[in-house]
Amino acid sequence: MAQRPANTAVAWNGSAVTGTFVKAHPVPFGEYFPLSSLIRPLYTSVFRLIGFPFESQAPGQTYQPVVLTGEVYGVYICYDSIFSQVARHLALQGAQVLVNVSNDGWYTGWGVWQHFDMGRVRAIETRRWILRSVNKGVAAVVNDLGEVVQKRSEGVGVLHAVYRQLDGCTLYMRVGDTLVLTLILLLFSYAAWIDVRARITRL
Repeated sequence: MAQRPANTAVAWNGSAVTGTFVKAHPVPFGEYFPLSSLIRPLYTSVFRLIGFPFESQAPGQTYQPVVLTGEVYGVYICYDSIFSQVARHLALQGAQVLVNVSNDGWYTGWGVWQHFDMGRVRAIETRRWILRSVNKGVAAVVNDLGEVVQKRSEGVGVLHAVYRQLDGCTLYMRVGDTLVLTLILLLFSYAAWIDVRARITRL
């Protein structure tokens, strides 16, 4: 069986690869096509009509930081930045700095900034600095409070990042979304109880 393509970030120290990270969340219907193993002939036919080969990328299966020049980096790719569990697990595995490599060249305007701002929340959740590198979009250094310390959003150039390596474990890193989901469940339960009580009162 042929190996599926994957979007991969590689850590290189100048002479050797010191680590890799495979994108955990390929973009649906852009990089990843749901149920492609079941309806591959349908996808293949559609792509043949528009003149492109059909490929569905394989998502990464692990959240493993990479080590480069003695520092432990939590690297994740583009769309991964909007999923809190990716940065959370990388930090739990020892990442001292988060690195988001991204390509926002396929859209412009508010979408670029929305993607950037959603990614800043990962810094707050994990209390880690974020280094964001892009081919087009917002390149930035974000501190552990989610504040933008350095930024470049226009033109071509290099951002010389100054940042801190941090350890520690936040409450969110410990419990994840469990607390929020529990509160939502309690809220819905309370709303349902209020509705039932109102119905009984009207009888």
